[in-house]
Amino acid sequence: MTIYSIDVAPTCGEYQTPEVATALARLAECKPADARRVDREFLRTAGELTPKLQARVAHALGLPPDWPSRITPPGGFVAADGAPRILGRLAGAGRVVAATTMSIVGVQRRVADIQDQLGHHLEEDGIYTTSLLRSLKTRPEFWRALAAHLDIRVRDIVHIGSSERADANAPLAAGVGRVVLITGTERSAKAVPRELRADRRLCCVPDLATAVAEATRTPELGVSLGLDGTAS
Repeated sequence: MTIYSIDVAPTCGEYQTPEVATALARLAECKPADARRVDREFLRTAGELTPKLQARVAHALGLPPDWPSRITPPGGFVAADGAPRILGRLAGAGRVVAATTMSIVGVQRRVADIQDQLGHHLEEDGIYTTSLLRSLKTRPEFWRALAAHLDIRVRDIVHIGSSERADANAPLAAGVGRVVLITGTERSAKAVPRELRADRRLCCVPDLATAVAEATRTPELGVSLGLDGTAS
């Protein structure tokens, strides 16, 4: 059984508020790279913002102990024009889940925003975050954990995304069946490393609509699945 997974931002839209790492860098008055490292190592794979974790982040960046109350919680997801309609086409072909990087700080608000705008095309409880699966998307473990949560084989996943590292390298290394990578222009597609483009499971496309058409295409038949799951 094929499961379609899709990245959220920037694949389906954008966040209108600063990322957690940006807010941390501003509060700590530190280098953005340092804040991104702390967010990546401590917050993106945490299942809960415990007092101990809060203290570790404060120590790492020289923040006040109550730093969570001093930053603007992330959120404000806005779907791209046409994204819900295009996602509906994908849902017509099979089960769809979202696979997204998300810090534990403000995770409830971001999930609620995504659910409000895209949730009716996702299966129930179908937003899988790095904090939920306790692994970064750039690691094969994330994709194996996703398959385990869905009770499927990793090779049954067809993924759509925009990041070479998170949406192509890692899932392919984990053994997903197919990846459709949105690269924008033809020039951007050619910037994808040759060894990655050589993987027959990878297809580079310019936009979300083309990605969904490609993801739902049956390779051996050369057709795409329609809204009712029939070939067209």
